[in-house]
Amino acid sequence: MESIAPSSTRIRQIGLAGLYVFAFSAFYDKAGGVLGLLLMLIAMGFCAREVWNDYKFDPMAWTVALFVLYLVLHAYTSALEFPQTSEAQWTEARNWGRLIVFLILAWWMRGEPRVIFWCLALALLGLFAKLLIDTEATDITRMLKSQRTGFAYTLGFSTIISAASIAAMLIFTPRVLKYPAPTAARALIILTWFAAIIVLIQIQITTAFRGTWLAIAVVIALAMLFLPRSLAKNLLLYSSLGIILILLIVQNSTLVQNRVHNEEKTISLLMEGASINEIPLRGSVGIRLHLWNYGLKRWLERPLFGWGPGTEITKRDCK
Repeated sequence: MESIAPSSTRIRQIGLAGLYVFAFSAFYDKAGGVLGLLLMLIAMGFCAREVWNDYKFDPMAWTVALFVLYLVLHAYTSALEFPQTSEAQWTEARNWGRLIVFLILAWWMRGEPRVIFWCLALALLGLFAKLLIDTEATDITRMLKSQRTGFAYTLGFSTIISAASIAAMLIFTPRVLKYPAPTAARALIILTWFAAIIVLIQIQITTAFRGTWLAIAVVIALAMLFLPRSLAKNLLLYSSLGIILILLIVQNSTLVQNRVHNEEKTISLLMEGASINEIPLRGSVGIRLHLWNYGLKRWLERPLFGWGPGTEITKRDCK
């Protein structure tokens, strides 16, 4: 989406205001997120021709359009076959359909470092404001005692948003640092970046979701594979991040060791190449492996649309 910005400065200001409100409210307040999205959509409505000219040649936009079509067909056919699950089918389709919001955000960002910087900064500001206001003393106590906590959020949501924030900071930081700024401002940005990354990594470790740890490792590996130039140019920055990560893992070694130790036998069996039947049905890793194996078998029975949520038939013969 590299075409010229919307012709009207005022319309663009409304759209960017919506983008910034959405960025700040994404982790802080649902009402603010809805308001920001509404402002972006209104502004896009006034420059619909430019929006269409951008989207019609964008492969990602067509991919998303096909995905939405698939969601509708999936929900419709599954609801016909399993009418008792109709509400659950359409609810799940609507939840997945919300992913199209990223196309709206991308259109207003337009690859501009300045806009990306402010979106990332406001999103982190909203996240930390939520943590500051809603985190209780008991959460800090649990963290200091190497116990799991999600701070101002549930464990599951906290691990997702901290992981997404870490990934965004790793990917977009090089682009943000390219933006010309006075030395003092650049130093402040880097210091703030380090402070934010320390807090986010600490949150990620404290939530102690091993699956998320694995996902972050995969994202980092892919970034190193597909963005080698960025890695080389920002070697000092990423090396410092590695040192921070090691220090925080050492600081939280009791929690990390407990999480890994609980699944030591299962992990050892996996590394030895054990079959699924040899994996014990206990612990989160073992149970997940059996669930994934069962889910794969069921999916092979209906590879096009699957079973969908709420279908009791998927529970047959499940261990």
